[in-house]
Amino acid sequence: MKVEVKKRRLHKGLVAGLVVGGIIGVTAVVMFAPRSGGVAALGSAAPKKTDPKELLAQAQAYLAAAREQVRQAVDEGKAASAATKRDLTARYEATRANPDAPRLLRPST
Repeated sequence: MKVEVKKRRLHKGLVAGLVVGGIIGVTAVVMFAPRSGGVAALGSAAPKKTDPKELLAQAQAYLAAAREQVRQAVDEGKAASAATKRDLTARYEATRANPDAPRLLRPST
C-alpha cells in the first residue's frame, strides 16, 4: 500500500513539473518572438542587428526591465503578506479577547 502512495506522489510532482515547464516555455517563446511577426516568424526571421554591442545593450535593457518587474511583484507580495498578517492578527486578538463570541469570516473594518 505504501508503494502506491509513493507512486501517486511521484506522478503529481511529474505532472506539476511538466505544467510549470510548459508555462515557462510558452512565456519564453512569446517574450523572445519578434514583435512584427509574432510566434509564426520566430524561426524564419533572423535578428537584423548583428553588432554585438547593440545586442548586448538590448539584452541588458531586457534584463533591467525583467528585474524591475520582479521587484514590483515582490513588493506586491510583501504588501499582500503584511495585510494578511494584520487581518489574521486582528482576528486572533478578537478571538482571544472574547472566546465565546461568534466567529466572523471577515472582520468588519
